[in-house]
Amino acid sequence: MVKQILFMLLSLTNLNAMSQTYETVEYQSSPIGEKLCFAIQWGEFAEFQELIMQNHDSINDRDKLGNTPLIMATIKENPLLVHILLENHADPLITTPYGQTARKLAQHLHAFKTSHMEDINNDYKTLVSKKVKTEKELRYMVHVLEEIERMSSSLTNLEEIIQQLDSAH
Repeated sequence: MVKQILFMLLSLTNLNAMSQTYETVEYQSSPIGEKLCFAIQWGEFAEFQELIMQNHDSINDRDKLGNTPLIMATIKENPLLVHILLENHADPLITTPYGQTARKLAQHLHAFKTSHMEDINNDYKTLVSKKVKTEKELRYMVHVLEEIERMSSSLTNLEEIIQQLDSAH
């Protein structure tokens, strides 16, 4: 697990670029950018829709962390919101504070989750090869199956996001 976390951190950030970013770039957040990113982060779809309709020109505004709504929708792995943002002319080439576009971020998340999925599948194969003897082992097997289902859904969402971002170029 530690190896996976390190892989994710290294793949999501380039330490040199990160230190340069903080030294040379100041992101101007806006109230609309903050509200849009908050609505995406917390699943406030009605608020998101209302903000998009009323503030079409602010679709690429950033929050305090320097994320745009498109980047936040990618982080939240929500292909529907990515689609809506792209349809409303969100710029897929705007980068995160770490220099990544939404597409690159989705690719890194997908790679990390694919690696994690392989580990989960190996756990499942190990469990299946043994006979389940205790209730604790059975509960763990159910947990592993639920994790496989959740990860599969996550990977599907990320693949859809990557396709949408490819089409937006």
